[in-house]
Amino acid sequence: MREQTHFHSIHPVTYINRSLIGFVILLLLSLLASVEAFALDERALFREEVDVKSRSISRKERQALVTDALEAVFVRLSGNRSVLNNPAVMKALLDSKQYLLRDSKVSTEDQYLSDSGRYLPVTRLRLDFDPQKVEQVLKMAGQPVWKHYRPKVLVWWAQEDRGARVIVNSESQSKSLSALLMAGKQFGLDFQFPVMDQQEQQWVKPATITGFMLDELTHASQAYGIDHLLVGSGRYDEQSGWHANWQWVFPQGANWQQSRADDVTELFAQITEYVALEMSKRYAVVVDEGAVEQFWLEIGDVATLAGYQKVNDYLVGLPNMDLLRLVGVNQSQLCYHIKVHGDVNQFRRIMSQNRHFSAVGQFDPELWAEVVEANQHNRQEEGGAPSEYAEIGDERLDVATGEALLESETLDWSIADEHMERALETSESAWADSVDDEAETGPLMMECAGERLAYGDQENSNLLRYRWVDVN
Repeated sequence: MREQTHFHSIHPVTYINRSLIGFVILLLLSLLASVEAFALDERALFREEVDVKSRSISRKERQALVTDALEAVFVRLSGNRSVLNNPAVMKALLDSKQYLLRDSKVSTEDQYLSDSGRYLPVTRLRLDFDPQKVEQVLKMAGQPVWKHYRPKVLVWWAQEDRGARVIVNSESQSKSLSALLMAGKQFGLDFQFPVMDQQEQQWVKPATITGFMLDELTHASQAYGIDHLLVGSGRYDEQSGWHANWQWVFPQGANWQQSRADDVTELFAQITEYVALEMSKRYAVVVDEGAVEQFWLEIGDVATLAGYQKVNDYLVGLPNMDLLRLVGVNQSQLCYHIKVHGDVNQFRRIMSQNRHFSAVGQFDPELWAEVVEANQHNRQEEGGAPSEYAEIGDERLDVATGEALLESETLDWSIADEHMERALETSESAWADSVDDEAETGPLMMECAGERLAYGDQENSNLLRYRWVDVN
C-alpha cells in the first residue's frame, strides 16, 4: 500500500465562494426527491421475500427462514457465494434475528396444494435487514461490498421453441424469461430484455445471437444505453437436460462459457451467479478499516443540478468512503476533499469501471501493469516471446515509455509485479501536467475547480481529475 499523503497546507474548507453558495441553494430545493430515488434502489439489496406454504410455522421454522434470507442478502451484497464460508459471516448467521430490521406480509395470489388436497393461499413474508449491521459484518471480515454501482445487463437470448429458434423478449411468455428474472433478483442484477420491435427484428435475427455476432448486437444495444450484455442460446435434450452456449460481454471484452443443468431454473441460476461474481470483481469495494488515505478529486463537465446529484449520490454511496467534502465549485467543475478506507488505487479502479466518469490526464500504474501482464501472458500462450508492446485493439503501447496510457484505464486483469517498477518509472512524467511548479520556493500548488491547493511533497497522485459523462 502506498504511503499516506500528508498535507502541509490545504485550502481552508470553511471558505465558500459565491458559485458554491448558489449551487448549494439549488441543491437543497430538489434534494428530497433525489435522496428518495437513491434510497429505494439500495434498500432492495437488503430485502428478501420468502413464501410460507403452511397455515402456521414454529419459532424454529421462522428462525430458519430468517437465516436463509440473511444468507441470500450476504451473497447479493458481496456478489460471491463463497462469502458464506467466512467465519465472521458464519457467526452472524448463527444469530440472524439481530440483523432483522422489520418483517411484513406481502399480498399474493399464489396458492399451494396442501396435504389435505386443497389449494390454500401462500403467505409471503418480506424481511428487511439492517443495512449498517449487515455491511459492517462484511467490512470487518474483509469481504467485498457491492452495494452501489450495478450496471444494467441487456439479455440477448435465443432458444428452441417447437422446432424453431426464437428470441426471448420483454413480452415473452416463457420459462426462460421468468427464470432469468428470478435469478437476477436473487443476485441483485438488473436484467433487461429487448422489445424486438420491427426495426430490431430487421437488425437482430436468432442467427445473430447463436452466431455471437457481437458487433451487430452491440450496435442494437446502443438504443438501450446498456453496454453489459448477456448473449447466448439454450436447447433442451430429454436425455441430458438443458445446454447453453453464452457470452458475458462487458466494456473491456467478453467471456465465453458453456453451462448444463437439469432444468431451466438451475441453468440460469448458474449463469447469473457467474455474471454476478465477475461484475463484483469490478465494482465491489473491499473496505480496509485500518487504513485511511486522503486526496483531492476534481469532476468536470457537471453542467446541471441533476448531474451534481448523480455524482454526489455515487460518491456518498461508496462503502469505503470516510469523508466527502465539497470545497469548491467553478462553473461546471467540482472539487472534493476525500478520505477513503483503503488506498487511492482502489478508488481509481472503481472510477475507471463507471462509464459516467472519464479520467483526465491520469495514469494508473497498476492498470498499466495489468495491460503489460495480459499481453505477455497471451504471447507466451501462443508460443511466442514476450513483447515489448502491449496491444489494445489497434493501439500498440510501448511498455518502456507508456505512450497512449489513457487506453489502459478501463482494463482489468491480474497485476504483474515484474512490470510494476517499469510502469511506475513512467508515471512521474505522466502526472507532471497536474502540477504548477513555477515557484522555486514554498509549497507546490495545484488547481482544483479554480481552488489553489498546496501540498508538501513531490508525489502528484493526490489530485485526481475526471470528466462527468451524462449517459443513460
